[in-house]
Amino acid sequence: MKSADKQVSDREIDALELLVPAQARKATLSAYFRALSVSQRGVLCMDEGSLVRVSQDGSKTLVAQGSLVARSRLERSLPCVELKSKR
Repeated sequence: MKSADKQVSDREIDALELLVPAQARKATLSAYFRALSVSQRGVLCMDEGSLVRVSQDGSKTLVAQGSLVARSRLERSLPCVELKSKR
């Protein structure tokens, strides 16, 4: 590392690491909406443990029934679930 490079403190790294989940969520939602806007057949996602196809108009078609196992933390944060909660 060059002497001109800025040394980053542990506190600054911790603060930056706290931003990662929100940035990842924004990127995921952006990709989801981009895919939804260009796909004629819709986008596949998980909704309450089942695989559904979401169309551009927001309608959902069940593709595969899921089990009644509790949803994971990741699944609860997927865009399909987010869209459901906004309607």
